[in-house]
Amino acid sequence: MSAFFGLKEEDKEIYWEQIFLLIYYCGISYTDAYNMPVPMRIWFIRRLQRELAQSEGDDMRNASPEMRTYMGSQHPHAPKKLKR
Repeated sequence: MSAFFGLKEEDKEIYWEQIFLLIYYCGISYTDAYNMPVPMRIWFIRRLQRELAQSEGDDMRNASPEMRTYMGSQHPHAPKKLKR
């Protein structure tokens, strides 16, 4: 019978990744991120994902056609309204 104490190595990677994201993008201290309840930490990370996706979408809408081409977001076909 093995006693449970701590996380497995593969689980620690997930935990550290969450802490890194909170420190890097949100400016939360390591101690605060480490001690944060898991549901709250997951909420912050999901909210951060939505924010980054939204700001990326805003960047694309404001980009010139040339910039969209460089970023790989060009439209391959003209809209139906503009086709002759």
